[in-house]
Amino acid sequence: MKNSKEDIYLLTGDNHALKKDFTEKVKGEFISPGFEQLDFESIYFSDDPSAFLSRLKQALDLYPVGQRKRVVLIKQLSGAGKEVLDSLKGFLEKDLTSVVVLLDAEGLKDTQIDKLSGFMQVKEFTSPPPPEIKDLLNAVKNKKLSTSLKLLHSILETSTSQTRDELLILGGLIGQNRWQARYLSGQDMNDRFRALARADQMIKQEGIKPKLALELLIFKMCGF
Repeated sequence: MKNSKEDIYLLTGDNHALKKDFTEKVKGEFISPGFEQLDFESIYFSDDPSAFLSRLKQALDLYPVGQRKRVVLIKQLSGAGKEVLDSLKGFLEKDLTSVVVLLDAEGLKDTQIDKLSGFMQVKEFTSPPPPEIKDLLNAVKNKKLSTSLKLLHSILETSTSQTRDELLILGGLIGQNRWQARYLSGQDMNDRFRALARADQMIKQEGIKPKLALELLIFKMCGF
């Protein structure tokens, strides 16, 4: 029997306070009272992949000291390569009935997050976008192309920090589609994430003007 998806959480987003609150809630729910110091463990990725994987395996194999479960928090995976993430995935797919796992996705690439999210319960902890960007995200979600483009142009023309708002819009669209993924067919989901990855590449690696990249992305999103 493999570990229940409900016992493995992938924490995404940039709101550290909400992530901390959720961690405390999980600890209170699953750890026996009085055993918080013994049955909770934080594991951070280090420059030594072997040592990290060894410690992680040990933490996942331990039984709780109290009567309920252990909670293991995995953090700072930004330097982890494919082999480490594949090993981590293998650990978490095993029978871990005595452990609840929280994996903080901060620092991971979107492709890495998407790969891990398939067998985890995703919890999004993102700071709320400004109202005008929220309106844009809703317009794209509802496939209102004309409204979406008007809002995009208005936001960027009046922005005091275009780079920040461009990244907020792209990040918002990524988060919105990641949340919707559970309701989409496999092909639709793949098409959406290819479009998002392409827009991200155009902006961050190819030097394409972000406004153009976002316009093309919105065309595609409203056409799915």
